[in-house]
Parts: sequence; structure tokens; C-alpha cells
Amino acid sequence: MEIILDNLPWFILFVGILLFVESAYYLIRDWRDGANGTVTRRMRDLRSGRDKGKSLRRLLRSPRDAVSVAIARAVPALDRLVAQSGMPVTVAHVAVLMIASSITATALFHGLSMPTSAALGSGLLAGLGGPLAVMALKRRRRRRRFQEKLPEALNLIIRSLKAGHPVSVTIGTVAQEMGDPIGTEFGLAVDEMTYGLPLYEALDNMTRRVGVDDLKFVAVAIQIQHQVGGNLAGVLANIEAVVRDRFHMMAKVRAVSAEGRMSGWVIGALPLFVWAALMVLRPDYYGAVEDDPLFKTLMIAAVSLLVIGQAVIWRLVNFRI
Repeated sequence: MEIILDNLPWFILFVGILLFVESAYYLIRDWRDGANGTVTRRMRDLRSGRDKGKSLRRLLRSPRDAVSVAIARAVPALDRLVAQSGMPVTVAHVAVLMIASSITATALFHGLSMPTSAALGSGLLAGLGGPLAVMALKRRRRRRRFQEKLPEALNLIIRSLKAGHPVSVTIGTVAQEMGDPIGTEFGLAVDEMTYGLPLYEALDNMTRRVGVDDLKFVAVAIQIQHQVGGNLAGVLANIEAVVRDRFHMMAKVRAVSAEGRMSGWVIGALPLFVWAALMVLRPDYYGAVEDDPLFKTLMIAAVSLLVIGQAVIWRLVNFRI
């Protein structure tokens, strides 16, 4: 029994590393698969001989296991983040990765002679925040690529409508002619309509998967035209001009605020870097005062001020266009 208890931390570390490597493998594989923007993931699956229904279920992350459904109901924001990041992984996969990352990071920090409470806090922060940061970054890049290519897709739809093609055919043309992520999303909408889903439901699903506000205007315009008729090409032409000008304005704002964003990153990361360096190089640096109630109060105040400062900087350099 003593031998088992002595080796228990190493066993936990081994299991955590094993789960971390397995979960990270799927995320890295999807990251590499999505790096090629000239061919959509849907088209790659079909060219490889994969069944169309299986490809659709994989990209839509369906059907989902009971664990993923339970986590999605408990934390809908996590399920929405996974869907909008474009990764064909389940919420359960992400949860396993976060748990494994937390265990591994806590064990590594504890092995670096950090205090137990500090190692636990740092491990949870790294394990939970790391996967979330990766998915948030991938979602941001995916949205940016989608917004950049949306005017081109609308132009293609407009020309196809003027040529006399129905709406479903124009959406299929976008899926065939354009790359990730816009080609994949329009292709999934076409596949859903092929399997019997109405047009408005397929467009609603696409807007939820992407999370881009400009796409909602397009979906509403197509839905209204599909129900009551009208000059859809003219409406989409106006939306295309607005979307293109809006994207150009966003690019200008990002260029002007680049220095402020970089300053915010440096100011926010420097205190954390200094604290981590002290914990590694001088673990007993705060040993003489860590039991003092005033020390804990000051630490909480310092962290609170750091968070407030980062929030203020973020609001100053980010604008909603």
C-alpha cells in the first residue's frame, strides 16, 4: 500500500500526459487539415472516397455522445465555441483535453518546487485556459477569413441569380468554387437541404456555426425572398457593398489600434512572467509573509487591478463596427 501511495502522483502524471497527448493529437490534426484554404474539408472528404453522409456527420459533429450533450447543456458557451472554431471534435474531447492539461500542468509546476496552492492554481489556469485560448484564436481567424471572402461569395451568388439559377444552385456554386471556411459552410448547407432540411433551417444552422453578423443579413434576405419573392439580386448587391465597406473599416481600425493591443499584451503578461520566474527561481521569496492576512488581501487587490486594467485596455483598442 505504501508503494502504491508513493507512486500515485507519478501515475496521475502519466495518465494526464497520456490524455493530453491523445487529445492534442486530434486538435493538431484538425489544425493542419484546416490550414489549406484552397480546397474545403468537405471536398477533401468526398475526393478521398468517404461517404457523403459520414462526411456531413463528421463536420457537423453529429451524432454526439451523451457526455457531449450533457456538457453542451451545462455550458452552452463551450459548445458554441467548439462549433464556431470549425474543429470537427466533440465537446467531450475538449473537456478531456482540459482535464488532462490541468493535471499535467499541476504536476509539472509542483515538480518545479512551487507551493501546492500555487501549483494547483497555475495548473488549472494553464489547463483550462490553454485549450480555450487555442479555440478562441482559431474562431477569430476563421471568422476573419469568412468576413474577408463573404463579399466575393455574395458577388458570385448575385451573378448566378442574374443568370437565372435558383437559390439552392447558387449556394452550391459557392460551395464548389470557394475554399475554407466559406466553401465548407455553404457546402454543409447544401448537404442539409439535400437530406431534406428546409432552406431557412439550413441557413439558420450555418449562421449559428459561423457566428458572423454579416451572414445573418444574407440569411434573412434569402429567407424573405424565398417566402414572399422579390429582387434578391438587388438586395444582395446592397448587402455586398455594406459588408465590403465594413470589412475595410475594420481593417483600418485594427491597423490603427495595433500598437495599443501589443502594449496591452506586454503589460498584462509581464507581471505573470515575473511571478512565474520568482516561483521557479526563488520558491521561498514570499515564504516569510505568505501567512500574513494583509499579504493575501494585497495579492487579491493586485490581481483585481490587473484584470480591470486589461479590461480597460481591451475596451480602448477594440471597436465594434
